[in-house]
Amino acid sequence: MREEAGGHICYFSTKAPKQWPDFLKDHVFHGGRALGCDLATGLFDMILYDKAQKMLICRVDEIPATMNGMAAFNVENALAASAMAVCNGVPLPVIREALRSFGTSYEQSAGRLNMVEREGVRIIVDYAHNPGGLRALGRLVGKLRTGNSSCIGVVGIGGDRRDQDIYEMGEIAASVFDRLILKEDYDLRGRSAGEVVAILRQGALKAGFDASKLEVVLREHEAVERALGSALNDDLIVVTADDIARVWKRVSAPPANELDPLPYKGAIPLQSEIRVF
Repeated sequence: MREEAGGHICYFSTKAPKQWPDFLKDHVFHGGRALGCDLATGLFDMILYDKAQKMLICRVDEIPATMNGMAAFNVENALAASAMAVCNGVPLPVIREALRSFGTSYEQSAGRLNMVEREGVRIIVDYAHNPGGLRALGRLVGKLRTGNSSCIGVVGIGGDRRDQDIYEMGEIAASVFDRLILKEDYDLRGRSAGEVVAILRQGALKAGFDASKLEVVLREHEAVERALGSALNDDLIVVTADDIARVWKRVSAPPANELDPLPYKGAIPLQSEIRVF
């Protein structure tokens, strides 16, 4: 990209300086600008390299959105955002304060790693509507798991994705979750009802997921109800939400003393043909 970008290049990396590629080492050695944070060794200082100087931007564990460095993708986001701010002349103290005040609350960043706990069950709402997003989220989920608790995935993906992306989404979900509830977006984006979950289901099963722990509930709000109604104490629910506002309103609402207003009525039979790639 640097060959096409023009201008003065600023890089960022989460690798230790000794592991940088040669072009990055040369760039910094000759006074070029870069940001780094060594995640592998747990040295969580975000450093600005500029004109042969090293300056501390912030420590990762001071940035709420990184969850003490567990959310590596948000460390990358913090580096990229800081790089843009530095290159636009924003003073380091201002950048530092902004990073320290930014978390993953629904109010600050709707649909991006929003977390809540209700009745002993932790819930994550995240858009994660592509394989890369779910893979990154899955690495965090692995760090959040406790004891013998189960992790329930309410997983869907947009119908305008390629078949191979939908299939891969199912494969990744199989490696992350103990139970799967597959659902579809409200806007099918050119697909027929059940088509997306058919491909998701095939990807998960081909990856070795236990069919007895997989359900299909096409409507997102019903899939969320199913997860909430079946979760046990200490379980973790992850929803790759389409209608983020509706999902968040439901999972963050105080539990009612009566039965849930949208009771689960059983999984919808899978009608679409499962395609083989």
